[in-house]
Amino acid sequence: MLEAWVISSVVASIGLALMSLFNEYFRLNPIHLVFWLRIFVCAALIPVIAQLSPPLSLAFYIATLISVFCFSYFDFIFYSQAIKSGAGMITRFEGLVVGVTFFLWLIIEPSIVASYFENPVRGAGILTSLAGSIYFALRMKGCSITVHALKEMGPALILSGIGVTCGKIAMDNSDFHSGVWYYAFIQSFLSLLLYISVLHSPPLSRYFKISGRRYSSERRILLGAIGLSIIWFMNVIFKYYAIAEVENPAYVTIIGLTSPFWVLLVYFLVGRSESANVKAGLGLVICAIMLVAFAHL
Repeated sequence: MLEAWVISSVVASIGLALMSLFNEYFRLNPIHLVFWLRIFVCAALIPVIAQLSPPLSLAFYIATLISVFCFSYFDFIFYSQAIKSGAGMITRFEGLVVGVTFFLWLIIEPSIVASYFENPVRGAGILTSLAGSIYFALRMKGCSITVHALKEMGPALILSGIGVTCGKIAMDNSDFHSGVWYYAFIQSFLSLLLYISVLHSPPLSRYFKISGRRYSSERRILLGAIGLSIIWFMNVIFKYYAIAEVENPAYVTIIGLTSPFWVLLVYFLVGRSESANVKAGLGLVICAIMLVAFAHL
């Protein structure tokens, strides 16, 4: 029987695929979309956290604050690139998050390093997986769209890995249910404040290439934000329930890498071809899966 964290991780990966497909199809302004998404998410979370006791650890709040900045930047880039490069392309690059998360957690919890390398087969498997990941990442440069997406998504994916690591720290310093739901609320509320600050800051607006109206209450934007909010819960809540249970948050991230397969399945069902270097992208995913698989032996 599958462990609960595995099932939660799979549900989260499907949610991630749906999030990228959502804006690839509807092509909504990412700034307007994320703004209303955060408002709807916060409104939905208030009745939930009202029934739970808040975490008491200062480490929980510090880790949550850091993750807010990481994921807020990621949101801007993720939704914009889904429109430009397609959902399949963007979700494949999530393989890079695994390495960041994996090694960051080894730094934070050095006591588990010895357990990863006690077995020579395990150590060799990890090194092989890393070498394979580098190889396939270089192979992806054969596609101009991929090169552009990599330049745009690279910093965001690194910050995403830091954000996942901070999420694990927050979960380890709070009660099981309380930590997940308070983390989701605080992250969403502070992200909303951060987005408002960006919209009203000319230097930041130029950096994120924000132009036109700061806010939009168009019916299409509002309905899109409501729909995306539902998918957001599917991804984030299940993801952090899984992270709260595992030894290394990279295990959850690696299952999240199955999201390209869900995207490709949708592409196949609708008869759409994928113009990116699919083999290299999936090779990167397989190597990332091997990395955590060997580490978990």
